[in-house]
Amino acid sequence: MANVKIRLFASIREHVGKDFIHYTFNENKTISDIFNDIPKLKDICFNSNGKILNNVNIFLNGEKIDSYSNINIKLNDEDELTIIPPVAGGI
Repeated sequence: MANVKIRLFASIREHVGKDFIHYTFNENKTISDIFNDIPKLKDICFNSNGKILNNVNIFLNGEKIDSYSNINIKLNDEDELTIIPPVAGGI
């Protein structure tokens, strides 16, 4: 068994109702699989064509993920996925 910690921020955290999700899997899972297995995350992070929304930032162990090049990266035990919506503000 392997575990991935999913960190959620701001409006995504509010939508899902949690700060963290602990995702446990057997083997050969990808980032894409996480979103398929957790529909609440997929609904808020992807468009109807399966592309990450432009205003959502997804990181795996600190490296930015995008739909075109690395959404199908295999996950490893103790990986950390961070999902951050856009942040706006200022004076």
